[in-house]
Amino acid sequence: MNCRRNVLTIVSCMMVLSLTACGGKGHTASLAESDLSGTDSAIVSSAESAVETTDSSKTLDDLFSTEGDVFNVMCPDDSFYTLVKTYDSDYTDEGEWTSQNLSGNGAASRSSQSGAGAQTDKGAAKDEAESASSEKSEAQGASSESAEKSEVQGTSSEPSERNEARSASSEPAENDSMETASVPVLTVDEWLSQICAAYHATVMTGHFGSTRVNWIIAGSADTYENMLDSALFEESSSPDTSVDLFLVDGNDLSMYLDADTDITMSASELGIRSADLEDQYEFTHQLGSDAKGKIRAFTWEVPCGIFVYRRSAAAAVFGTDNPTRVESYLSDWDAFANTAVALKNSGYQIYSGTDSSFDAYMSSSKSTWTNEDSVITVDRTALDWAEYSRELCNEGCVAENERGSEEWLSGLSGASSVFGAFLTQNEIRDWLRDGNTASAGDYAVCRGPSAYAADGDWICVSSRSDNPKTASKLVKKLTCDSETMKKMASDRAMMVNSRTAVRTLASDSGWSDSLMGGQNWFSVLDTAASGLDISAQGTYDAVLKQIFREDFISYIAGEEDKAAALQQFYTDALNKYPDLLTD
Repeated sequence: MNCRRNVLTIVSCMMVLSLTACGGKGHTASLAESDLSGTDSAIVSSAESAVETTDSSKTLDDLFSTEGDVFNVMCPDDSFYTLVKTYDSDYTDEGEWTSQNLSGNGAASRSSQSGAGAQTDKGAAKDEAESASSEKSEAQGASSESAEKSEVQGTSSEPSERNEARSASSEPAENDSMETASVPVLTVDEWLSQICAAYHATVMTGHFGSTRVNWIIAGSADTYENMLDSALFEESSSPDTSVDLFLVDGNDLSMYLDADTDITMSASELGIRSADLEDQYEFTHQLGSDAKGKIRAFTWEVPCGIFVYRRSAAAAVFGTDNPTRVESYLSDWDAFANTAVALKNSGYQIYSGTDSSFDAYMSSSKSTWTNEDSVITVDRTALDWAEYSRELCNEGCVAENERGSEEWLSGLSGASSVFGAFLTQNEIRDWLRDGNTASAGDYAVCRGPSAYAADGDWICVSSRSDNPKTASKLVKKLTCDSETMKKMASDRAMMVNSRTAVRTLASDSGWSDSLMGGQNWFSVLDTAASGLDISAQGTYDAVLKQIFREDFISYIAGEEDKAAALQQFYTDALNKYPDLLTD
């Protein structure tokens, strides 16, 4: 994790310094500030009609006349692979790939180089990537900008120009021939073998038509972070041994969206129009956009957090487990605090984990954590959260367990004294649906004092990809096709990123979730997701918020004073981002 964050911290810092030097602000541009001529910046709300911003007669074949023979996908686990295998009928699965037995000195040498390369300094790898990006920009010249405009606005642009530019970006510069010559030319199987050996990865294979698909699945979250960094920032010997598409956790998403470092392709580069995206929840566009408002990450699920409670506890204390009635006890933060006291008096604690309400409480914030002078500005909402949580803790209303720990999880099952928890979709799936089957049926959901955005799995397409058409088709199938997403939502009780699919299921009296005691919770999630607005999001915010959250746990528990917690926060923040300043 630290290696990965250090590399991407450098990337993010460079972007912010660049923006600051130009008089810009280091936060994500609001939708109103976006370039509305771009297909990915023109976000269409549910109340507005879609405006087709590209030539409707243009197809992906027009945009991308050639495709590579190999399509490489990197994933932290096998969930995305399973999703594609289940819901994309164009995909043909072959199963697990068997690592090739490499023999000979050449192969051994390559393997050794790969093992060493996996541990090299990521800052140097990032520099190589920036150099390659610079060469790409020179190769494309002014034609790159006009090509993107023509895709967006429907003017005539020859697809061959795009492909020539992409080809040029992969050609080694003449004056860099000695450096390029040091990179071993690997076959796809050799490359996969090295990844499996270095990162304990598993590879599943299949086809999109004649294009071979390699699903490179990490052995663990930690190995995935290092594996992905290596693939994105270290030089590749050919497009067939580069990552085309990769998955990113929502908590780390902003690190990959920097347009200046050219890690990911934008929606317009992929031929994805505003009309393709209009049915998605607007806040997912805000989360998936770079500082200029261009969408560079896509999700099939809605990363919306809500409050999950235990029906048995609600019935014991309130005399009802009905979600609408229970919501009235938790409708805002004052009501939530009063209910916490009532629960304590009845022998229950409202949630477990002193910091568990952080994401929900912070959803009301409209401030960024740095200003235009790169000075850290602690969000007032965060300080209010610390005071609020300390009071609940002092009153004995909260169980002091580490979030996600065995003790914390046990509080959500059986005859526990814990009433509920703030959970995202992924957490509901991993901790309740897959982990607490003995308590299935004893849960229900309500919005709680505040819905919030957190977590989630996001699709990004690498700027090095020579398969933009395949990537675009896959993104559109899984995140823009309402029929596919409706089936996905119904089969998996998943809040998908399609208002049409979600609202159709919300009105279906025949659909219910056995985990949630027969509740059809799509209407709750739709209301929660529709009201989210996270436009005030600074480049450093995600990491600074997590540092603050961790450093204030001791204060909330009454183990240190606020001044000490703040000092620790500033120390940790500056260690993470040495370029930032404090008052």
